Amino acid sequence: MRGRILNIKKSTWLMISLLLNLFIFGGLSLYSILAFRYFDNVFFIFCITTGAHQIIKSALFKFDSSCYFGVLLLLIGGFYFVVNYFQIEWLYSVFVLFSFAFASFTVAIFYRQPFQIFLSFSLYFIALGLLLFVLKAVSVWIFVAIVVCSVLLLIVRFVTL
Repeated sequence: MRGRILNIKKSTWLMISLLLNLFIFGGLSLYSILAFRYFDNVFFIFCITTGAHQIIKSALFKFDSSCYFGVLLLLIGGFYFVVNYFQIEWLYSVFVLFSFAFASFTVAIFYRQPFQIFLSFSLYFIALGLLLFVLKAVSVWIFVAIVVCSVLLLIVRFVTL
């Protein structure tokens, strides 16, 4: 049967995932609030658990949009905790751009969408340009040139695809 895994319906697996992620979110949120008195973590815990649920949904039902959204949310939430742990908050915008690039790359690989691979490379170049700009290795004009070239190449590739 195509709609079953281990003789259990896929929608039941998705409901199990929802409940498990809901309990993980509730437990980690309570721990963050009660132990650390830090309320900002709740949103990023929500991003991680929602992203994990979307990835499971994507794996079960082969939805590329769920894969993209799930990988994106999982990475944004995960990078928040990495950035806070290493105290490099000034690099968080670069990590968010890398999250978009990696989400596009993941969809391109698993769902064979050629536009996503070009979008991924374009976002990688923009993220590298932003990293160099944040590290003060390039001027604002070089950063703008990198962004404009990446966007123009993406538009040209989209038109010719």
